[in-house]
Amino acid sequence: LEKNGWQSTPLYPNIRGRLVAKNDQPFAADLIQHNNSLRRELNLTQSETLPKDNIITQGQPLFNQVNQVSVEAKLAEELGIQVGDKLTFNLPEGALTARVINLRSVEWES
Repeated sequence: LEKNGWQSTPLYPNIRGRLVAKNDQPFAADLIQHNNSLRRELNLTQSETLPKDNIITQGQPLFNQVNQVSVEAKLAEELGIQVGDKLTFNLPEGALTARVINLRSVEWES
């Protein structure tokens, strides 16, 4: 494709999971009712570095341990998520709890 002028884009492993708790506490029913992100599965990806169109707005830039996550800043604001919080996701393989290492802005149209 690149030989024909197409620009390649990076591929990232992806798994779907539902965010179910923050700091070991389930989200309140009214927050779930009013926030689509808590009523559906989210796309979770893995990478050693953030994509170039993601900008860290709070927290550490590097991931150096397992079970660390970066959260999109608008979602974090909607759900009251802060750097250092523990998030629990229900995945097909079971529950995963990870510490928020940073918040980032995302250019979704890129």
